Amino acid sequence: MLEVSEKHLFSEKDGVKRLWVFADSQERRRIEILKRRGYSRGDWPEHQHRRDLKGQIVEVSISKGFEIRSLGNAEELPSRSWASWRAFHPDEPDEDYEGWEWYLNIQKQPLYRRDLDIVAVAPGGEIAGFCTIWYDDVTRTGYYEPVGVVPEYHK
Repeated sequence: MLEVSEKHLFSEKDGVKRLWVFADSQERRRIEILKRRGYSRGDWPEHQHRRDLKGQIVEVSISKGFEIRSLGNAEELPSRSWASWRAFHPDEPDEDYEGWEWYLNIQKQPLYRRDLDIVAVAPGGEIAGFCTIWYDDVTRTGYYEPVGVVPEYHK
């Protein structure tokens, strides 16, 4: 999978190809494989939580005027990408934003489903937050990643 990803799913800036691969800190074998292939560890935090769904799921209210829904059609990709940039690069200048085309690679992944690419839309129509759910029908497991909120909508 890494070989295919390295050939087809990289991003390029100033002639340098980049590919981000996430690995749980407990996945020693995967981390070793990544090191052998020349990958280095990033400096961003990642939080992982697990929940048994047998217990009660608490009802959640949505702030007035907001809407929670699946990502829209292709015209909404620039807005979704911009929200991701703002959520994960709040202190970087806007001119460092490299565009939305990288998100097309996300949508090419085998487990990607647009109906599970969830967005929180603010009253003005802009995407305020997002969460992509990766669900594997075979193992019946889900992974929520990334989850982010545009800084103006924190709290």
